[in-house]
Amino acid sequence: EDFAAYGQVEGSEAVKQMIKRPDDVWPQFGGLEVSLSSTALSELTDAFLYLYQYPYECSEQKSSRILAMVAMEDVLSAFNPDAMPSKAAIRQRLTADIKQLERLQGPDGGWDYWKRGSETEPFVTVHVMHALTRAKMAGYEVDPLVLTSGLDYLKSIEGKCKVRSYALYSTQSCIAYALYVRNLLKEPDLASAKALFNKIKNDQHLEMESLGWLWPTFAQHAKGSPELREFKRLVLNKATETGDKAQFTTEVGETDGTYITLHSARRTDAILLSALLQDDPTNQLNTKLVRGLLAHRTKGRWNNTQENIWILLALQSYFQAYEKQTPNFLAGLWLDETYLGEEQFAGRSAKEARLQIPMDQLSEEAQGLILSKNGQGRLYYRVGMKYAPKSLRSPAESRGFMVERSFKGADDPADVKQLENGDWQIKAGAKVEVTLTLVCPETRYHVALVD
Repeated sequence: EDFAAYGQVEGSEAVKQMIKRPDDVWPQFGGLEVSLSSTALSELTDAFLYLYQYPYECSEQKSSRILAMVAMEDVLSAFNPDAMPSKAAIRQRLTADIKQLERLQGPDGGWDYWKRGSETEPFVTVHVMHALTRAKMAGYEVDPLVLTSGLDYLKSIEGKCKVRSYALYSTQSCIAYALYVRNLLKEPDLASAKALFNKIKNDQHLEMESLGWLWPTFAQHAKGSPELREFKRLVLNKATETGDKAQFTTEVGETDGTYITLHSARRTDAILLSALLQDDPTNQLNTKLVRGLLAHRTKGRWNNTQENIWILLALQSYFQAYEKQTPNFLAGLWLDETYLGEEQFAGRSAKEARLQIPMDQLSEEAQGLILSKNGQGRLYYRVGMKYAPKSLRSPAESRGFMVERSFKGADDPADVKQLENGDWQIKAGAKVEVTLTLVCPETRYHVALVD
């Protein structure tokens, strides 16, 4: 059996975690495992390069590349400068993408996926405006007439969605995303945000992604209001947590037109994480959401351009809120009065320090594991314990999964029977059919079920 606790140490302080050797376990197996690191951001270079080198050139993909270049330059140069393109190359590519998108704007102020002159797509238009707005905020030159025309389009986004026959979910998503971009442009519309929130909160299935896009407008322009308190309550009640990770429960039907807005559960988590970081940067859910997003990577990145850019934007916000200071600290470990060791963390690094204490060296009395930090930066820790009980008759437990196993005779039902104490009695030599039932109340990944 294997359990763990997770946490962070800020400032020059110490954390005490109580440790106790489990009763009646094999002393030859397992023990205490401690892992220390100075960042919750694993290597992000692959996700950035996926966007930077993406081989196709539609408006959505160009916009996602702009957003990645604007948002992640400082973060990635801090962690892995050798793998990154030069700043000059990034600026040249970004400027060229901006000019290309400006040329593709339609007469109505919107954009199509591939060319100018086709009927414009509301979702693509909002995404392009998001990219151009972020570029302008970062100091890049963007044609003001393009932004003005695009802003007019955003203000009439509901009518544009009706023209394109968007479903209700897709329409509300585009309206919420447009309000998000308008807020970035210093053109907030709190009344429209409140009206949309009142529609969404009464729906049977909460549109979590739309709430994530509305949240910054509430956080900036309705701070301390009853509406914001209700908003946060509804959103945070949809958070599902494990010991180290978290995610939001999304309930979207296949007929809701989610393909139009390129919806995904991971993108929803990222949008909500960004909003939570802006409104409540000290919330303990932030770090768990980061770990949850990082755990969903395959080959260093996420599934598509939308997931990658929204997750990178969220992680950039996390970097600014939690890890802006360059780590330079000494981490120390004690078990009661016994000194276990120390590790120096200097500079931005994804390194992880590990310590293992065998089970036979742990006391059956409760002990205090003390983790200290001296210096600037943030210390992340995992304290885990692995053990093997001596008894083969383990009581039923629920630790996030429930697994049940049942048996029946394949040739003769009389070959197998279950006794009153729960044990199974099986005739020697009988052929037995085994049924495994796995119950998992939330999304998991990298799961192996072995019988």
